[in-house]
Amino acid sequence: MAVNTSREEWKIYQNVFDKFTIALIRKLISQDYFEELEMPLAVGKEANVFIAKTKDQNRVIVKIYRLENCSFNKMFDYIKQDPRYLSMRKNRRDIVFSWVQREYRNLLLAREAINVPTPIIFKNNILVLEMIGEPSPMLKDKKPKNPKKFLDLILKDVISILLSNISIVVTLLYLFLKAFSICGLLILILIFLWVGCNVYSV
Repeated sequence: MAVNTSREEWKIYQNVFDKFTIALIRKLISQDYFEELEMPLAVGKEANVFIAKTKDQNRVIVKIYRLENCSFNKMFDYIKQDPRYLSMRKNRRDIVFSWVQREYRNLLLAREAINVPTPIIFKNNILVLEMIGEPSPMLKDKKPKNPKKFLDLILKDVISILLSNISIVVTLLYLFLKAFSICGLLILILIFLWVGCNVYSV
């Protein structure tokens, strides 16, 4: 597995890079989805997110769900409500693999209505995504100088988008009914402040 960092730095990720996951990463590299894992980007409750470099020097996001150190019971409680996964067994790996597949499918659905990263491929516990822009802090880590003006701009954009395209409203309703996937659509921690972009720098 090609990585662009020191051995010491990767020690903290030993719960991510088990033999099964390393084999999957090597397979994705051999299939030219990316060339190497370049740097870690974020750590979530169930997954670690990395930036990977492709052969044409572009970047993609590689999201690796941990197979051992994850809240698979909570994942199961959430995913079992999805009609597409009613027959899923309560097995740790089956839950994680289904979760990744579900995220991939939901992103494909969401692309019809909102601006989300394009999912490129998923394999078991790994999801490869389009990388949009440059790594930026989340709103919870970098508060706007003028919160009220910031919120007003966001709401104005959301309302403008919805009013200008009724198909977006229909698609969002479809996503909710089909996959229960927009309940956190406006969760503030998912609003990114783009570095170098002044759209919402207020």
